[in-house]
Amino acid sequence: MQPTSPAFKANAHRALADPVLQQALGFARSGFQSKRQSAAERLPEFEALRDAAKAIKDHTLAHLDLYLEAFEQRVIEQGGKIHWARDAAEARALILKLCRAAGARTVIGCDEGGAIHRERTGLSNAKAAYAERTNQAGERGTADELLAGADVFLGFSVPGAISAEGVSRMRDDAIVFALANPTPEIAPEELPPGKVAVVATGRSDYPNQINNVLAFPGVFRGALDVRATAITEGMKLAASRALAAVIPPEEISAEYVVPSVFNRDVAPLVAAAVAEAAERDGVARKTRA
Repeated sequence: MQPTSPAFKANAHRALADPVLQQALGFARSGFQSKRQSAAERLPEFEALRDAAKAIKDHTLAHLDLYLEAFEQRVIEQGGKIHWARDAAEARALILKLCRAAGARTVIGCDEGGAIHRERTGLSNAKAAYAERTNQAGERGTADELLAGADVFLGFSVPGAISAEGVSRMRDDAIVFALANPTPEIAPEELPPGKVAVVATGRSDYPNQINNVLAFPGVFRGALDVRATAITEGMKLAASRALAAVIPPEEISAEYVVPSVFNRDVAPLVAAAVAEAAERDGVARKTRA
């Protein structure tokens, strides 16, 4: 392993030096070392570990920028490159690239002002670039209005962004991914009966939870295994196809098209597919073992 830069070490040390985190980690390491056996006697330990877990979570969120900066520096040191989506508009642009690579022909994006199109004024640079690559017919209207005749709704927005009336205008057997969290753009129970074939949300209390933990461990593992210098569109598509293949065809149903986050097969299968795609795309610096 190559030595890390002073900047990487400084950021990592700053993120880990928080005294609250250190105390929480101490509780977590000590775990259940007590010899007391009864549940009543061990209750304080459970409570301490619960508080420790919350402190670790709060610390991680508070110092996320430091962790990301440290990670980015390390990737650059290893000869790679990385691009973070800094806001929702950039995230939409990255999702659009993946949809295009997967074969989507007609994509129309909407925000709080309705359809994003080339003639609309006041767009940010990111949205203007998005408009150049989507909505070729220049359609106008609200998100609900533009659902008419659509096959798929992909939501990365806010609760209530679409309605049951809007979904009723979609084609039969539509696909709805309402991923606003914790409250989706439309709740599954609010969808018009018999209209939607598959619905997914970001919530664990509904079927088909879409969670980034299904992707990133395997994507990073596969990239690291072959020392990839970039994450290509081919690698992302390979990851998505590997995810789709986790569930055997005989087990697929409307409520089970996305594997569980607890499925231990996911990360290794995604990693293998990503590593293979990296070799195919010419960004791998070593071959898989």
